[in-house]
Amino acid sequence: MPEPSLDFVTWDPESTGHINRLTTQREHCGWHSSKVGSEWRDAQLRGVICIYWLALSEDEPWREEYNSRHREAYPDECDTLADTSRSIFGKPTQPSQTPFFPIGHIALYKDDPSIPPDVLDLPSDHFLWIKTLYISHALQGLGIGGSAMKHAELVSASEPLNVRYLLLDTLCEEDQLHEELAVAYFGQVPKFSNESWYTKKGYRSIGLLANIYNVPDINGKMWPLRTTVMRKDLCPRD
Repeated sequence: MPEPSLDFVTWDPESTGHINRLTTQREHCGWHSSKVGSEWRDAQLRGVICIYWLALSEDEPWREEYNSRHREAYPDECDTLADTSRSIFGKPTQPSQTPFFPIGHIALYKDDPSIPPDVLDLPSDHFLWIKTLYISHALQGLGIGGSAMKHAELVSASEPLNVRYLLLDTLCEEDQLHEELAVAYFGQVPKFSNESWYTKKGYRSIGLLANIYNVPDINGKMWPLRTTVMRKDLCPRD
């Protein structure tokens, strides 16, 4: 089955509806819901990040089926939103007001202050970070994540961004597949790691960092988490 066709719709940090929906999705994701209405809102308004909603395209044959699965799993996310964002990376844009139904989200960052640039093989310019990829748990395993990554790469490499390199970070494979840790954070051990999934998408590890994110598990316990930083060149390497 081909990967589902997606539209990217810019998150509107000035919309209560957009803020509330993103907070809800981050709660389902399990990470950083408290940042939505403050840190992420301010960063998007300053033009240093851009969060995009993921919505199934109108011509996607499985659109209604997949949207129904998401609504059934998350009845607190049944309503559509409207495209109301007035800027992308700080540049004014005209919103279409078109309604859409978000089944996840992804973000592009101009910088990641959590990552020390002097200890990794980071490019000096023409790069963005892919962050906060989330696909509805009810729709995982259907190719939507792969479609989102391809779309993010296309958007990044095209006008007006013209990015040459993409970076991302993820929980290191060994930690994510550690049974006790995985159950404490996610309720179960995943079938495969995020790191291995990104590797199959063409990203390569460029470093391993310890304790850059202090995130407690569901019981409030702090674990010594390690983060793998990965890179993909959208053009021949320097």
